[in-house]
Amino acid sequence: MPDSPRERKRRSPRIDKEEKAKLVERVLRFYEHDMAARNDDIEDRVQRIAKFRMWTEGKNFPWEDSSDVAVPDMMTHSLRVQDTLVNAATSARPPVFPKALQKADKEKQDVVANLTDFQFFIEQPGEDIIGEMADAFVNDGVVTVFTPWIRETREIVDRRRFPPIPDDQRPEDYLSATLLKTFPGVGIEITENIWEYRLQEEDGTSFVSFYTTDDGLEMDIRKEHVVYDGPRALVKEYEDVVYPPRAKNLQMPSPSNPGGALHVILVDYPTTDEIRRLAKSKFYTVSKEDLDGLDQIPK
Repeated sequence: MPDSPRERKRRSPRIDKEEKAKLVERVLRFYEHDMAARNDDIEDRVQRIAKFRMWTEGKNFPWEDSSDVAVPDMMTHSLRVQDTLVNAATSARPPVFPKALQKADKEKQDVVANLTDFQFFIEQPGEDIIGEMADAFVNDGVVTVFTPWIRETREIVDRRRFPPIPDDQRPEDYLSATLLKTFPGVGIEITENIWEYRLQEEDGTSFVSFYTTDDGLEMDIRKEHVVYDGPRALVKEYEDVVYPPRAKNLQMPSPSNPGGALHVILVDYPTTDEIRRLAKSKFYTVSKEDLDGLDQIPK
């Protein structure tokens, strides 16, 4: 290991505002063109769903309020095929077994199989995801699963209680002694406010706030904790995956894949909290005026 390791720098492409506006206009133009080209397909899908759900419009022939009971033939066959697919995928765990190409990696087969099984069925609702995939495949004819690697953090507050500050002791001295006793060996950074501190721990920075109560002292420890870190299979709705007509798959076109899609647009519906968090982390380039305007959007 060298004394000064050289890490690969992650560089994001620098795009000016005019170029960003052109890219947005181009994506919107693709979206509008693709949606217009699939209007008939969307209407046919609505009719299939209506028949599958046995929706009826009411019947007044040959007499008023005539019986319009739907025949559940389509639903019966659809659910039967879905059950077959789900049972085939969940009858054995893990459902997929890796096979090593090299003999030296043969012992890793079980480790990889157990890891993927844990990531799909334990860390996320794998059986429900398979059910959604079977429903989309049988009723829509296509299924699209978007599998990003998600690292989600949440701020967790740990509240602790201590005896009140003695009358003959300064608050800053008592607070510092309490921190040193509670967190021995941790770097403590004092802020301008004597009631606020930063703790430099090995796994990150914690923020400590003290509050006085009628019967003692409260310490609030705020820290970002990772609540999810791994792949997440997201079954996309049919209307939320937009691509050129006559595309056979969503992979990029090439001589070996002439039926690939020239572009794929995934429609998402982020919450205002998600937009604010990603804008704070510089993932989204959103102005303060646009962020303030989110509160004006009717819910």
